[in-house]
Amino acid sequence: MSDIREKRPIDKFNMTMNIMIVAFVVILVVSVAILIYRINIYRIGKSTYTKLADKYAKEVESSEDQVEKASKNNKADNSMKDPKVFLSKAPIQVDFDGLLRLNKDVQGWLYQPKTGINYPVMKTDDNNYYLHHMIDGKYNYSGTLFIHCNNKADFEDYNTVIYGHNMKNGTMFGTIDNYDDENYYRAHPVFYYLTPEKNYRLDVYSGYVAPKKSDSYQIDFKSDKEYEIFKRTLYDRSAFNSYIELEEVDKSVTLSTCAYDFKDARFVVHANLVEID
Repeated sequence: MSDIREKRPIDKFNMTMNIMIVAFVVILVVSVAILIYRINIYRIGKSTYTKLADKYAKEVESSEDQVEKASKNNKADNSMKDPKVFLSKAPIQVDFDGLLRLNKDVQGWLYQPKTGINYPVMKTDDNNYYLHHMIDGKYNYSGTLFIHCNNKADFEDYNTVIYGHNMKNGTMFGTIDNYDDENYYRAHPVFYYLTPEKNYRLDVYSGYVAPKKSDSYQIDFKSDKEYEIFKRTLYDRSAFNSYIELEEVDKSVTLSTCAYDFKDARFVVHANLVEID
């Protein structure tokens, strides 16, 4: 009888260990499965937009040389550069007829040389759908770049806000938080935004970390004076010195993505909207 009593604690210990091992294996398997799923989702998102750009956004012949020359000139001299050194013509052409057949929510196309930013921009009646849906309607962490639902899509507002995810693989707006570095700004001082009707150059004039509910996202202004004060505030917050003078800024385009400096942090980039050919 004593032998039987002595084995019971050992049996309980073995059972506990077995349960712990099984639990560990289950957790490990689930964790690996989640990791594989996320990697695959990232891969699908990147592949989808790469193919989309290849099909619908064609680079204009010899524009690469012009962009390279402007970029080298800007990095070679530490003084502020006149925006005229950059392209006054859009470096890409976009097939909006084809894009609109794919999805009527397409409003434009955002492009920046040498950064991977080469994406359609959407707009719908809320700020949630395109957080996790691609242009083809499929669910994906990458989502799609989109304009704030309260903005007018034709840049009639003083400040138009475009959102995009800060993806860990560098896609979407995964590069714009690099504007906390002066050298990055000098190498990438402009974006291009194309629409079915007009083309624009976005001359960057400010970039910084902001809270989620920052006044950086203000859209409605009661007067021209209120907007002038708004511009000055954004300009003074910048992590870099822009070649754009505050007086040159007409209408603003704000690019926004997540940041990780503190809870609910965002990185925002503000640019002056300039119509080009």
